[in-house]
Amino acid sequence: MLQETYTLSNGKQIPKLGLGTWFIDDDKAAEKPDTV
Repeated sequence: MLQETYTLSNGKQIPKLGLGTWFIDDDKAAEKPDTV
């Protein structure tokens, strides 16, 4: 999984790594970075 990448418009590559944040409710999304 970590060897799969996306290529950005500037040519740089980033790993395809999903952390599951799409399951967080909108009203709780702002709280999570503070609690991690």
